[in-house]
Amino acid sequence: MIISRSAVVTRKTCEMKRYWNYHATLDAAQQTPGLVPVTTTPKSQLPKLRGQIFHEAAAKLFAGDAWQTYVTEACRAQLAPEMAEEQAALIRRALLGWTVVRAEVLADYTVVSAEQEWQWQLAPDVHQSLRLDRVLRRTDDGTLAIFDFKTLKAPDKNWI
Repeated sequence: MIISRSAVVTRKTCEMKRYWNYHATLDAAQQTPGLVPVTTTPKSQLPKLRGQIFHEAAAKLFAGDAWQTYVTEACRAQLAPEMAEEQAALIRRALLGWTVVRAEVLADYTVVSAEQEWQWQLAPDVHQSLRLDRVLRRTDDGTLAIFDFKTLKAPDKNWI
């Protein structure tokens, strides 16, 4: 059994939102007459999409790939046209800020993984799926450090 913390929290807020975010498929929507998928990005989905693009770009940055090009292309492909350029600029600036402010961390740590999916065994046959931003190893003693940053539009009581 795989547990998704975000799906559980989403269900606490709204059962229908969980259904549409995690279980509904485009095929199911197309089978219902008169139900048409929205072509623009709803503001409620913006933090999630921005976070996904940010994290994928961060993985590309750590791998030495063309992350800035990826940000521009991903924003144009996944966001409404009126949001794409602004969000691309915000994501690029956040990543550049992250590299400047946290550059000193890499003096003492080596990167084990970036944006890799892990499973945490909570009990026999019960696992939680995690996508950790960074797993680093301290060069002095080999201790692992987990960096997992979250982006959201506003913290709510479930998050706190």
